[in-house]
Amino acid sequence: MHTIIDACHQFFENTSGISLITLNVQSLKAHFEDIITDTIIPTAEFLIFTESWLKNDEYIDVPGYKCLTQFKREELRVGGTIIYQKNSSELMTISVINPISVNQNSNFCGDICGVKLSSNKISFWLIGVHISPGNSLKNTYSKLSFSRIIFF
Repeated sequence: MHTIIDACHQFFENTSGISLITLNVQSLKAHFEDIITDTIIPTAEFLIFTESWLKNDEYIDVPGYKCLTQFKREELRVGGTIIYQKNSSELMTISVINPISVNQNSNFCGDICGVKLSSNKISFWLIGVHISPGNSLKNTYSKLSFSRIIFF
């Protein structure tokens, strides 16, 4: 019997390029065991977790990955974004968005962090965004566009 897990493994094994998984974890601490025992998650080169609920001075080591950047507004209990890169990845980190500047200066309606990555052939931004509940799509787009113009 061919399962969804089999299909996911096949997809990651047979796809060339960069692989990433993004999850709204609603507390990385609470769901850490789920993440490290999952059979699909470790196949991705990058992990982006939103609603990590981690303070900016809290760190969680995900086996086989390094944390590239993270941010959560201090005044809120929930929210936050965090980006991990697999230790075996050949992509090089060029720069990291200063998430505190992006969030405070643009009065953003959520949390954002990102990294610029490069290989021999390409250079690109990988950005994690958590939009706080209750924000309109128009307001979110306006704030995100403003941040992009200033910081990218």
